Amino acid sequence: MPDALIRFYNGNYFNTIKASSSLASNPVFTLPVDDGNNGEFFQTDGNGVISWATAGGGKLVQIVTHTQTTMVTSTSSSYATTGLTGAITGVVSGNKVYISGLVNAVGPSSATHVGIQIGLFRASTEIQTIAEYAGYNTSSTNHQQPVPFAFLDSSPGSGTVTYTLQFLRRSGSGTARVQVDSAVSTLVLMEIEA
Repeated sequence: MPDALIRFYNGNYFNTIKASSSLASNPVFTLPVDDGNNGEFFQTDGNGVISWATAGGGKLVQIVTHTQTTMVTSTSSSYATTGLTGAITGVVSGNKVYISGLVNAVGPSSATHVGIQIGLFRASTEIQTIAEYAGYNTSSTNHQQPVPFAFLDSSPGSGTVTYTLQFLRRSGSGTARVQVDSAVSTLVLMEIEA
């Protein structure tokens, strides 16, 4: 059987629409009544009705970056702020916020066993425990480590949304520290369109 073609001529040239050679039925497509708007594409409802639609979802709406270099210490088993706090404004309801960054130079103040827990908070609610024993040390060393993180907040709400990184001494008897020697910690907030 010859190819099924529809050709549209403009005088000298033509466009062709060709049917698939593996059709197993006789589909009927109903086209839209107009030519759509700039940036729209054909969308089907799965029943042969074609309409114009706007591409959406996954588009990066805004990026906000925050840094902190002030060393913070704590001997508490309750959360304390690292000083790394950031707000993203104008978040649209239904959108998501991707949070990433690095809490830098996490470790004890001396060669003692100290496990440091780091939590990511939206307002006053912990939404992810990033590390439970960061900076845990032996009696023969005094080291600091970077603690990277990434989290997708699927329900941040709307308007201004504030995120904070907090830490506590989870184990040991020494002093927990972050941003030792003015190391730079970073918080990146990205709003993603639903």
